[in-house]
Amino acid sequence: MKCALSFYVVATVAGTLACSDEGGNTRNNTGGSGQVVAQAGSGSGGASGGAAGSGQSSGGAGGGSTVGGPRTGEAFVITAGDATANGPTGIVIDSAGSTGIDGIAQIIKSPMGTTVTSTIKDGALCMEGSTVVVPNMDYTNYWGAEIDLDLKLVDSNGNGSTPAVADAGADAGDAGSAPPPLRTPIGWNASANNVVGFSFKVTGQVPNAFRFKGLPYGADSSAVTYCNQVAATDGATININFSQITYECWNTGGAAVLTMPYTDNPDGKLLRTISWQIPADVNLAFPFNFCVSEIKPLLGN
Repeated sequence: MKCALSFYVVATVAGTLACSDEGGNTRNNTGGSGQVVAQAGSGSGGASGGAAGSGQSSGGAGGGSTVGGPRTGEAFVITAGDATANGPTGIVIDSAGSTGIDGIAQIIKSPMGTTVTSTIKDGALCMEGSTVVVPNMDYTNYWGAEIDLDLKLVDSNGNGSTPAVADAGADAGDAGSAPPPLRTPIGWNASANNVVGFSFKVTGQVPNAFRFKGLPYGADSSAVTYCNQVAATDGATININFSQITYECWNTGGAAVLTMPYTDNPDGKLLRTISWQIPADVNLAFPFNFCVSEIKPLLGN
């Protein structure tokens, strides 16, 4: 089971707590501007995603990240949603409009072991807590925690988080009284938006066990993990190209994200989520308390 910790954001619409199975495709959340987000992206890939945790305590394997360099776009606007018992979700929008990113971030945790609280705030996606030592190689139940960002959510009319303008002929008393429409992920096309990766700043307490991940649209997160094992330090700005986010990054030679076909994504070019994970480990527990901010697209030539 995977559980989303935050279920309310902005305005008055309440989401319902729903935990997914390892497929991660059944939970509901509340989206930007009070709109409900259905089936937001899941967390780590259960046994598959957790297996790399054992490699992290000794440095891990996989693609490296780069610091400095590529041309970046403007930072996305991050706005905290309404507070819940577990902390807020976050609305993430490319206000410059160059990439079309308009989604929701939330904290996801393994069903057992890990303790975590969302501390998302205006300008930063944050979480704090601790993993536990994974018992009996049970990564399905003890995989860790992550900040999970669905990149593109739209309603049935194709609208994002900005509410549609009320009909000019509507009665003033009725305008805005109807609940906002459901928003669901549609997949986001990086190449169509000239994006080759992402840049972000990390601040706070970040353990050696730290990954940046990308989930293709249509992929089953319980079975598919694309990641980069990031060597992050407090205050570091990290640039990661999609070519550095590889299948099961704790092993060498994995295919890069956005190169393989998946259901409803036949050419493999659509991305559903990016995420920042603290994977659990069979040897060590990892306390963490960090924020991700200044999230920017890395732009191609």
